[in-house]
Amino acid sequence: ESFFVFLTAAPNLAGPALVPMSYSLAGYQVRTTHPNFTALGHVTVKQIQVNPEAILAWRSLPVQMIFTVFSNAPSWSSETITIISNATNHTVSWGLTNTYAETTPCSPAPSLGFTFTYVCNLSAALHFLPTPQNFSVWFTPLANLVGSAYMKAVVEAFDFEPTAVYPLVNLVGTWQVATHPLVGPTSLLSRQAVALVVTLTPSGTTVGGEQLYVEQSVSDLNVTWQPMFSNSTLWGISALCPLSGFYYVCDLSSLSPCLEGQPTSFLLTFQPMDTHVGPFPTTFTAEADNFASAVVDPGIVIYGFFDPTRTPVPYDALQPNILQTPPTVVYPGLIAISGQVVTLKFSLVATGTSTGGEFMAIPNTFAQPD
Repeated sequence: ESFFVFLTAAPNLAGPALVPMSYSLAGYQVRTTHPNFTALGHVTVKQIQVNPEAILAWRSLPVQMIFTVFSNAPSWSSETITIISNATNHTVSWGLTNTYAETTPCSPAPSLGFTFTYVCNLSAALHFLPTPQNFSVWFTPLANLVGSAYMKAVVEAFDFEPTAVYPLVNLVGTWQVATHPLVGPTSLLSRQAVALVVTLTPSGTTVGGEQLYVEQSVSDLNVTWQPMFSNSTLWGISALCPLSGFYYVCDLSSLSPCLEGQPTSFLLTFQPMDTHVGPFPTTFTAEADNFASAVVDPGIVIYGFFDPTRTPVPYDALQPNILQTPPTVVYPGLIAISGQVVTLKFSLVATGTSTGGEFMAIPNTFAQPD
């Protein structure tokens, strides 16, 4: 005859179950047997802390993942954590402290597809216990990866079922931003339109949200942008950068994706406010999804001029302009006697406010010093 016995292993059991079972029938001796089965323990990952949460991948610095774990029963052998990720192909290591120099390297293992696999042997220094304990896994992220990384961690031990968790790792890309005028120097005259080539080079391929923020103080007129080929040839159509709050926002999504390590250029045009004089008082900010903001100073210097009722020609900020409104003779009149003091009145209106260095020079062939 056959019969079945159903039992539930105790919650704190792990490993071979040496449970004696006795049975008998009326008039028969009691028989005892030891069923041959193993109860698999389990490990609970209570918490995973990633330091820092948003990782600037280009820095190529080790990133720490702190695991807090406990088990239903003590483990005694083969404790490991396996890291499967597309975020790194560099050294992965683990340790019991928060100091990277005190870590132990993990062993690379055969990888599948786009991921890399590392096995960290914890058993020499750590056994799982019913009370929570911490250990850290360190990895160095790939410099060209942007966004949410695939990260899988599998914790296991002998006679323990594997426990898989997925740490949240967000890799933040960075920009290299450069600017230069389309033509001419970076010294401009007030009222002179600016045509600036902006070049963005991302650390990884962008996935959307490409924008350039231009401070409102740059201009009280329109700000526009237009895509460019690498040979500085314009393509597409010029688009307005609408004003939003205190910024003109240029939607660069038509450039998406900006490819990893490859320069992407566009032409930014605007006319500075008439009152701007001196170093250009603004910066541009490049942004994209999962990218750190990049702030660039265009390095423009604006020169004011007098007599702003006209537009100076030629556009040469380093050449003096000639006033079209001549001074008036206050004394003695149109005819002066040699050696007589002549009083001239200049009416000057500037495009901006001067900040020092004001002077007037008169050729010594027309006047003699006092």
